[in-house]
Amino acid sequence: MVTKQELLRHCDGYIVCYASKCPLHSHCLRWQMGQLETTDQRLFYVVNPHHADNGHSHCLYYRSDQPVRIAYGMLRFFREMPHYKELAIKHDIMLHFTRTRFYRMRRSDIPITPDDQQVIAAICLRHGWTAEPVYDRYDEQILW
Repeated sequence: MVTKQELLRHCDGYIVCYASKCPLHSHCLRWQMGQLETTDQRLFYVVNPHHADNGHSHCLYYRSDQPVRIAYGMLRFFREMPHYKELAIKHDIMLHFTRTRFYRMRRSDIPITPDDQQVIAAICLRHGWTAEPVYDRYDEQILW
């Protein structure tokens, strides 16, 4: 469970949820945020609990309170790769994420989420590179 102090640090403009019948609510950051009693926030953005897609085990707004492995930096990423594969893989990563986002991920300016890591690994596999992608560093974080 996330501490109250952590929730309060992220509450400004964060979407909250009040769907207590949702099967995911016990580990959902949005539901935990909705349970906070704070007088600092004048306005909340709320997930509509009556919408057919919300409050179910496949909710698009679910945010887990469990930390995940986040990667940073791609300077070591292409080190062992043949140059012709590197060019093709870089090209496809830029097509998927945009050139700017690729370079921001490469320089460790922005994190590479587990979903992004899966996309990058799939691009590498598509080009015949079967080695596990190696990033510059890893960190355990909660995806707010």
